[in-house]
Amino acid sequence: MKKICFPFIAISFSVAAIAQPGGTKPVTKPAVKPVVKPAPPLLKSLSDSASYAVGISVANFYKQMGVKKLNTSIVSKAINDILGGKTPLMDDATANSFMNSYISKMQAEKAETVIKDGEKFCALNKTKPGVM
Repeated sequence: MKKICFPFIAISFSVAAIAQPGGTKPVTKPAVKPVVKPAPPLLKSLSDSASYAVGISVANFYKQMGVKKLNTSIVSKAINDILGGKTPLMDDATANSFMNSYISKMQAEKAETVIKDGEKFCALNKTKPGVM
């Protein structure tokens, strides 16, 4: 009789636990993440590394000059035209003129913001007592 009673009690507790609100929840399997293979290295040769280094050098130079956005496909076309012996779309003098104009325009826009901020500061400050 004792042998029959123990399994019955165990089953009763299991059913009672499942029937309770907030009881055991269904088991869900964790989401399986796909295995991502690393991309092959871009720099496979000394020439690739030197090419990338040239890109870094040019980008850093123009970034320091304040250039924030360039059409890299057109930059690439210019490089390919020059290195491929093709006739470029503009000569060196015209290219320098465009770059000087572009950088001057960007500096003027930046200066305009600084000037407006300075004018706001002065206008606000002159209303304070003791400020001349």
